Amino acid sequence: MFFNILATFAEFEAGLIRVRTREGMAIARARGKQPKLSEKPQKELGRMHGSRAALSGKLLDATGRVRRRRSGRGSEGQRQAGS
Repeated sequence: MFFNILATFAEFEAGLIRVRTREGMAIARARGKQPKLSEKPQKELGRMHGSRAALSGKLLDATGRVRRRRSGRGSEGQRQAGS
């Protein structure tokens, strides 16, 4: 039961994030900011994402974006544990 409540909150929060993102995009469009990708790559990425054929790495490769590494405790903790 506890996990069901957590899942409900997670769904609610994801919905809020979607709404805020769309609102921010609408505000940017109203101010005249153009999308970073042209229309053709946007459609191709939408198709790839919608078909779930591509993993996030392939989507990043298609856009020319660089995957950022996470830095933080994980790698440092492993080094400390090993020494």
